[in-house]
Amino acid sequence: MAEHRASGAPDFALVLSHAPDSGHFLGTLHAARNFETFLTGPLAAAGADLARFFSNTSHITLLPVTTLEEMAIEETIEMCASLESEFALKADAILMNLVSPLATAPGQDIDSLRQTGDPALRFALDRGLVERERVRELQSKIPAPQIAVERARSWSSDLDLLHQIGASLDKIPEASA
Repeated sequence: MAEHRASGAPDFALVLSHAPDSGHFLGTLHAARNFETFLTGPLAAAGADLARFFSNTSHITLLPVTTLEEMAIEETIEMCASLESEFALKADAILMNLVSPLATAPGQDIDSLRQTGDPALRFALDRGLVERERVRELQSKIPAPQIAVERARSWSSDLDLLHQIGASLDKIPEASA
């Protein structure tokens, strides 16, 4: 939603940016700083605008998204550490994408499944236990609320899929949203 200032330039209430992978996102932020320092003209002005935008951290909500895969988690942890040390940006919440229901299920539900002889269920349980361990790793390394976005098992249309994902995002803390 944009309102226009007297100058005619839009004044946005919310900007949602789907940033590239961690290394590329950090490179973008570094480039914005360097544009103003090393260039002149329109590119320097654009870099200065971007650097100013990211320097006002009170207007930024950082919601890193990761799958519960080893490399994705490591990249998320590295990115959050770099954003905090170099730009004073802290993650407001971590979105854990494509998780199974077992990743966040209560312990007693997991215990009741351990006795299964079904190989398919055993495989799912083992995968869920790995995800649970990775959730704990994220919790220990990034002190931010974690939001599980469960893997959609079925959907009738793209809009239905987006609705299911949106329901998970309703769990983002109010102060961050």
